[in-house]
Amino acid sequence: MGLGFFKKKKEEKVEDEKPAQPFTAPDFLKVEKSFTREDVEKARSELRVSSVEKEILSESLTRLYEAAAEGRITPEERDRLVAKYREQLSKIDSVLDYNQKIISLYELEETRAELVKMFQEKFKEINVKIDEIRRKLGVAPKQVEVKVPVWKNLSK
Repeated sequence: MGLGFFKKKKEEKVEDEKPAQPFTAPDFLKVEKSFTREDVEKARSELRVSSVEKEILSESLTRLYEAAAEGRITPEERDRLVAKYREQLSKIDSVLDYNQKIISLYELEETRAELVKMFQEKFKEINVKIDEIRRKLGVAPKQVEVKVPVWKNLSK
């Protein structure tokens, strides 16, 4: 009979508990990806190859000036070849720049995603602790207006 008494008390103490609401991230915390991992690996590969090509072309330009200085080619031949190699170098520089931007963007987006994940995990952890303490104190949250700064579009 005494056991029933204790059991009844426990049942009365249990209140209608609501679990912590899942965190819904505002738009500025949404994670978007512009490129896949495969795209970035391809960009890294092109970056390595293009860097080697640039070194080769730069060395070729040096050799052209040396050949002209030694009299093996005329200044006109040198200028024609230099123009050709400079045009190729310009194209390679564009490829290098483009691929570097892809890699940088991917790395920044990965960093942002990790930061959002850490924030969400910490936010959830704090909410669980808050709910636990409220439950122990037997209090419910009150509707209190909290002024939160309005986030403008952070991409501008």
